[in-house]
Amino acid sequence: MLASMLVVPAALGVKRLVADRSPGLGFVGAVLTAGGYICYFGIALSGITDVAMAEHGGPVQDYAIVLDNSQSDASTLWVFLLFVLGNLVGTLLLGLALLRSRRVPLWAAAAVLAWPPLHVTGLVVGSEWFEVAGAALQAVGLTATGSRLLR
Repeated sequence: MLASMLVVPAALGVKRLVADRSPGLGFVGAVLTAGGYICYFGIALSGITDVAMAEHGGPVQDYAIVLDNSQSDASTLWVFLLFVLGNLVGTLLLGLALLRSRRVPLWAAAAVLAWPPLHVTGLVVGSEWFEVAGAALQAVGLTATGSRLLR
């Protein structure tokens, strides 16, 4: 949750940093990324019902029906879709904006760009190590970006 909160201002900082050299990519990437990570709060908090039911105990079959119904509600599907779009496409666009603007070292832009493919690779392979590596690289790249922004 803390990392998601930090990604929102980081995305807006990237937009500000690249505004004169890659305004379109920076704007779209920042909006998608910030929106996606804000939606992550809704996704993460949706698990509170699951935890409460598991801690309370009771009719497991009834709980399963409640969970199935809550997760198949079409009115909340957009939250998941915006998160995926912002998490993968938004981050990719932010990394491309950083690369194109040349406002940060090449390695910092590459570190931000590493997140989407490593995340997808981790999902396909079934190992979180790729995702952890991608998240760490993204954090390093955004830290370098923040440092550049503060100068």
